[in-house]
Amino acid sequence: MEVFLTKALTLLVLPPGVNLVVGVFGAALTKRFLRAGLAMVWLSLASLYALSLPACARALAAGLETYPPLSISGLAPHRPEAIVVLGGGIYPRAPEYGADTVSAENLPRLRFAAHLHRATNLPILVTGGRPQGTQKSAAGLMAEALERDFAVPVAWVEGESRNTAENAAYSQLMLEEAGLDEVIVVTHAWHMERAIDAFARVGVPAVAAPVEFQSARLGPSGGLGLLPQIGALRVSAWALHEYIGQFWYEIRY
Repeated sequence: MEVFLTKALTLLVLPPGVNLVVGVFGAALTKRFLRAGLAMVWLSLASLYALSLPACARALAAGLETYPPLSISGLAPHRPEAIVVLGGGIYPRAPEYGADTVSAENLPRLRFAAHLHRATNLPILVTGGRPQGTQKSAAGLMAEALERDFAVPVAWVEGESRNTAENAAYSQLMLEEAGLDEVIVVTHAWHMERAIDAFARVGVPAVAAPVEFQSARLGPSGGLGLLPQIGALRVSAWALHEYIGQFWYEIRY
């Protein structure tokens, strides 16, 4: 129930949901308070426009993407013993496969994990539960994709965790049982701060291996940068979701 309520509330405070809520509330308010209601309507439209601009999305993402890309040479000061890949969702009932499979957001993480495994020969742990009530866990589907599509073995499958904190806590139990300590954590660049903090909280030293730097992808685009773009709005929503997640984790964990 906590997970459902958290996700529902998050959707309402993220664009475009929050813009719609503010706009509808403002429109209703105009019947009694015209100026205040109109101000809220304009606020909803202006904020939606701003969040749809590449410059705004880039600034929001840059505030989260504080860990640099990981190079193999950069591992020299560390002694990681495993690669942990955090789940990034499920593509349920994929018609082209006739079954559930990993989401598009998950693929960059899996690809980089496969790259790191081939470069280091470190074993892989995948972690992620059933966020949409699917039969197989995100971790189980990730393991299938790594072994079938990337020809990379998976040593551990943690399929019960429901969020980043549980990703770290349940992974720590498996790592401790295997006698392992320091790990490489693979997740999106905008999610890495919360991931590293979650592993630190359970006593697991982690090397950051971020993927998909959105602030680098949303470069200058001349006059087109003043036009709203769905890709920029998506990045803004991801970034705001992560800021909310960081705030919630400070309270909850």
